[in-house]
Amino acid sequence: MLNRKSFVVSAAAVAIALAYGPAGAAGKYGPGASDTEIKIGNTNPYSGPASAYGTIGKSIAAYWKMVNAEGGINGRKINFVSMDDGYSPPKTVEQIRKLVEQEKVLLIFQSLGTPTNSAIHKYMNAKKVPHLFVATGAGKWGQPKKFPWTMGWQPAYPGEAKIYATYLLNNKPNAKVAILYQNDDYGKDYLNGFLEGLGSKAKTMVVAKEPYETADPTIEPQIIKLKASGADTFFNITTPKFAAQAIKKGDVLSVAEVAGTMAAKRTGELIPLCHPLPVDLIEVRAALAPALPGVHVTTRVRCEGRTGVEMEALTAAAVACLTVYDMVKAVDRGMTIEGVQVLDKTGGTHGDWKRT
Repeated sequence: MLNRKSFVVSAAAVAIALAYGPAGAAGKYGPGASDTEIKIGNTNPYSGPASAYGTIGKSIAAYWKMVNAEGGINGRKINFVSMDDGYSPPKTVEQIRKLVEQEKVLLIFQSLGTPTNSAIHKYMNAKKVPHLFVATGAGKWGQPKKFPWTMGWQPAYPGEAKIYATYLLNNKPNAKVAILYQNDDYGKDYLNGFLEGLGSKAKTMVVAKEPYETADPTIEPQIIKLKASGADTFFNITTPKFAAQAIKKGDVLSVAEVAGTMAAKRTGELIPLCHPLPVDLIEVRAALAPALPGVHVTTRVRCEGRTGVEMEALTAAAVACLTVYDMVKAVDRGMTIEGVQVLDKTGGTHGDWKRT
């Protein structure tokens, strides 16, 4: 594969050199080329859910600026026209049509994204405009007979996913895997490659799969479900925004437990007339409610003394619930917090008590 790929790249470079030759040679050119300029088009998500990738477009522009500063290509300067598509396929179609039909670019180079490139795949080939080195690893780009004007570039997602699967089989064969994936060709290529790489063990190793849409404001609901699956290994097939969310806010329930514990310790500061107590045990447990959607929080507080710790337990439960609300409110602001109550109490001045 490496040798063949090297050959293809070399052949493309030679073809371009032969086609455009030295600047001194007179000739007729198609759109986007002249004796002094080569006009190259590009789309990148400088805004939207995948805007982190916009750095790639800026880096490409900086590279062509350097090439131009050093004299260009055979005396021709590169006119690099890069447009923002917001990682939205309809916007990509609009911008690509502008580049091809109005800007008259010679070719489209490194347009980024699987769903966005999929939206222009047929158009580029129908127009016979080179669609080169697309910035996506989807498996569909290597079809020279059907789509001769499109050329892939980076390693294919199914192949990458199989590498991860092989690693797991060799190093953690009993893993319980939870998978978060983008619900498009990018995510599905990775997912299917991973499952194929696991082979017959996929049925026992993969315990949960959750898709998300690029238009989703957050992936907290999916993360909560994946956590509840009992998985010990997380396969994160996401673009930067959602990858960051999975890392930063992935464990909503654990964060809620920490918040509840901290609140119990500060009950005397939060509620008037509640004096600080030497609490020696605080347990906060947050779990998905049996009847989804919902989270069930239970707390247990202990103090060696004659006073009760009901307020500490109630504060811990309330703050844990508030924390869950804060972290997933983008999904449903209509959530309610209810049933905050003492279930039972032992010891203290007034003795034992149990809710019936």
